[in-house]
Amino acid sequence: MTIEHDEGDAHLSEEDYWAQIKAYNADGSYAYPPPPINADQVFDFWTYVFVPDDVLRMVQARDEKRHKEMETQLHELHHTRRYREERTRIYTIRSIWRPPLSPELLQAEVDALARTRKYRRHPERLEQTEAMLDLRLAIERTDSLVSSVPPRRIPAEQVRTAARVGMLIYNAQELRDGERRALWSFTVLFMGERQTIAALYRTWRPDLIV
Repeated sequence: MTIEHDEGDAHLSEEDYWAQIKAYNADGSYAYPPPPINADQVFDFWTYVFVPDDVLRMVQARDEKRHKEMETQLHELHHTRRYREERTRIYTIRSIWRPPLSPELLQAEVDALARTRKYRRHPERLEQTEAMLDLRLAIERTDSLVSSVPPRRIPAEQVRTAARVGMLIYNAQELRDGERRALWSFTVLFMGERQTIAALYRTWRPDLIV
């Protein structure tokens, strides 16, 4: 089947162009999509393809799993004591226990130091205290973990769209660069708002759970 890659075959009417797209996509399935031709064909196929219930359950379970794994790591970061090894003057190793990397607890520690005369008079010295260094590390690691997953779990009513877009992203890898860029600008209704494929990919990463 030959379909132009830009704005449709000049020799085809709009109706005939989409009729060819529909006919080409008719035999594809979620597990076995047709080879990608252009942005219109890929988007049309993944917009309407039937998604089996077992796939929806799998996608939702994978989304739940990535959030639970992040929450477990976050809990460990904020509640597990850690230690640092130091050498003494006679070169033996000793372990110095440090508090968990909890931004709230460490912020309270920094605030308490800031109220002392020593650091009120010389606030610049507070920046080099172990509490402040730990606070920065805690914030950095917390932000890294939180940003490793989407802002919230994908609700059940949105899982079907997530499954379709996740596979669309994989399918689109075989398109020419220009067609793939065009596809990223197409929009879908997701989480109550119209979003481009590119924006949905950046925020929700559905390709990681299909």
